[in-house]
Amino acid sequence: MIRHILLDLDDTLYEGSEHLSSVVDARMTEFVARLLEVPEDQALRMRRYYAPRYGSTLTWLSEGCGLPDPLLDAFLEYVHPEDIRPFIRRPEVDETWLAGLEVPFSIFTNAPLEHALRVLSAIDVSPGLFTRIFDVRACGYRGKPHASAYHHVLSSLGIPASASLLVDDREENVRALVGLGGYGVLLLRDGQEGPYPFPTIRSLRELPRILEELDGRLARL
Repeated sequence: MIRHILLDLDDTLYEGSEHLSSVVDARMTEFVARLLEVPEDQALRMRRYYAPRYGSTLTWLSEGCGLPDPLLDAFLEYVHPEDIRPFIRRPEVDETWLAGLEVPFSIFTNAPLEHALRVLSAIDVSPGLFTRIFDVRACGYRGKPHASAYHHVLSSLGIPASASLLVDDREENVRALVGLGGYGVLLLRDGQEGPYPFPTIRSLRELPRILEELDGRLARL
């Protein structure tokens, strides 16, 4: 049975504007350009080349460029807006709904902890509702979909992958946990269409139905 739910943060606990993604992406390019002292168009080409190979711009800066932790923290601080409220269209859920989940749940995000706390404040959800908040620092600056990030989270919770379920809006993140033997649900946004090899939902409020169906299927095995 599912013993713990891992909830992505951005575009999962809330529906964000497309403008947020463009702002974060532009800030990443600006940071790289200043760091490497190259024009922004060259920095963008470098990011587009290296980020897919390393899994993210952050991991490329860490492993490919050898940036120390203080500079990685500076990157995370720079790219995440200090005021997140203008980028939030609407929260997916509220505290009452979260408290009604029958399975413990944690946040699992590629953002830093301070960004997660700003988001929770903006959508009026208490951090105390979550068992843990696993941010990218907690995972050694290697976020989803790196296997090491999932292993760290599962080890910290003391559960096998087969007892976990991830809800995320990015297919590669869901696919990574499924590949480790866990379960995943893909939260679809406008324009996304299947089919996918795992359950999909259009709203986080559909999650109890998915849990019931999954537990029923597991009980019959």
